[in-house]
Amino acid sequence: MDYQNAMLSVENKSPLLITVLYSNATNVHTENNVAFYTADWVTIAPDSVGDIKINGRADAWHEYIESGKEKKLFIYFFAADSLKRYDGRYSMDQLCAMKKYLKVNSYTEDQLSMLPGELVTIMIDSQHPF
Repeated sequence: MDYQNAMLSVENKSPLLITVLYSNATNVHTENNVAFYTADWVTIAPDSVGDIKINGRADAWHEYIESGKEKKLFIYFFAADSLKRYDGRYSMDQLCAMKKYLKVNSYTEDQLSMLPGELVTIMIDSQHPF
């Protein structure tokens, strides 16, 4: 049986509708296309909290971080509305390589465990590079 671990959340303190891509490597690889990241059920509205889900049990984040070369979790934040213009033209991997994200944060497992309630807060200026 597949389980989803939603023990990590993002608080969006920006004025933008955002979406999040996570990776355990600086060289991002995802099978999901842009449309996946702009779907209503994935985006996080301003002044709200959304879960970052990973398949697995309670130790899923630990295993994911440990399996990466850098032993870190990289969280890429995108403006969802801006991403839509790239759908069908670029992959999320390409957009990360082109630095079309608003911000990227990296966390070791120790840093994540020190976050209150494992809540990542994102504050972004309304100016963004797209």
